[in-house]
Amino acid sequence: MPYAMHSFESNSSNVPAFLVKLWKLVEDPNCDDLIAWSDNGYSFIIKDQARFAKELLPQYFKHNNMASFIRQLNMYGFKKVMNYEKTGLRNENNEMEFQHGFFIKERSELLELIKRKISNPKVPDPPSKTNAKDILIDLTSIREKQENMDSMLLKMKQENELLWRELTAMRQKHKAQEQIIQKTDTNEDCAKTLASTENKLAEDANTSFIEEKSVKGRSPPKQGVKRVNDDLLPTKATQIKKRKKTTSLTIKEMFQRVSNNNNAK
Repeated sequence: MPYAMHSFESNSSNVPAFLVKLWKLVEDPNCDDLIAWSDNGYSFIIKDQARFAKELLPQYFKHNNMASFIRQLNMYGFKKVMNYEKTGLRNENNEMEFQHGFFIKERSELLELIKRKISNPKVPDPPSKTNAKDILIDLTSIREKQENMDSMLLKMKQENELLWRELTAMRQKHKAQEQIIQKTDTNEDCAKTLASTENKLAEDANTSFIEEKSVKGRSPPKQGVKRVNDDLLPTKATQIKKRKKTTSLTIKEMFQRVSNNNNAK
């Protein structure tokens, strides 16, 4: 349904066009189903935003943008009224309420007191008073800081190199210790082998001595031989003695080789 514009009684030319149209819109009784004064006359209520934007805004403001309309209200100092007792009901009914100290029912003469907010232009900072001397001082300070940083970096580099050298030395020392431990284990194994061989030779010699002593009624053979089935053969003690001598030489050669290898490393 089209709405007719309500006449504006004030002839003041100092009232902005937006406020004039807004006053006519609120005063028009034909629009009360969409926008109207509140009960006390100190604010107005938009009752259905969607219908208001679609049906009334194009007639009065040549657009249907509700956000733009609210932005204009804010620019002229209108504030949204928050009635906490009716907030839930208004949200359900899609209602909004706005008020301004000079926008009052039947007080159209106050409209000229409503002014649009003027944004304060940003005042540029005053130019800093500098001269060649100040610039030179700043440059000198920057150069000194740079030199200090370079010195710190160099010191850190030297300390890092020292740490790496110490780490390398520790690794080499650890490796040498491992080699010594391995050589010690080898020498212990050789000693055990030698002791076992000597024990075996001693047992064999003792056995041979007992066998020779038990032989009776026979003429004593020559030294170093024995009688076996009427044949004279080298005694077992002589054989063991020769074998022990050969083994001793072999063991000495083994120790000599191990010692030579240790000295070479």
